[in-house]
Amino acid sequence: MKLKPLIAGAVMAIATPLAMAEGSGLYVALDVGQSKFKDLCSGFTGGSCKDTDTAFRGALGYQINKYVGVEGGYVDAGKSTATSPGFSGEAKLTDWQLVGVGTLPLGDGRFSLFAKAGADRWSSKITANGAAFASGSGTSFLWGAGAEFDFTKSLGVRAQYETRKAGDINKPEGLGNVSMLSAGVVYRF
Repeated sequence: MKLKPLIAGAVMAIATPLAMAEGSGLYVALDVGQSKFKDLCSGFTGGSCKDTDTAFRGALGYQINKYVGVEGGYVDAGKSTATSPGFSGEAKLTDWQLVGVGTLPLGDGRFSLFAKAGADRWSSKITANGAAFASGSGTSFLWGAGAEFDFTKSLGVRAQYETRKAGDINKPEGLGNVSMLSAGVVYRF
């Protein structure tokens, strides 16, 4: 039974320096942008409704080869707010993402286009007049596309668009279609 921890320790001791070596394929990304809660304000009358907010993403990825990678991330998509006489409400969204990334290097490889698709584990929190109204979570399909420019082998910038359906808009916890347009930095180890 003591053999399993020994093998796990040996694998970690060998794999960690390889993963941290330059060109290992491992990267981190930080993005900031704007989310849009596309369905929440449609049909809202008698007040004001704001369906955009600042959104943030932190991601950890691994580029398997120059064409294929995988990325996991956490997104705070911000909130949508609505007010009318006697009413104020807001809907917040956070996501955990796991996606496959297809990359098309162009020219000398410093500029590339990419597309991603995968699973999005979303969580919503909705309040009305300052009190909790509904919350929910679910898993949905996420897709996106973008472009990246690498200044060096380690540092680049990217811009991307992504969208997912965060539940059924006709249910109290559902937020419907939510998209995000963002830009950020990528650091490769």
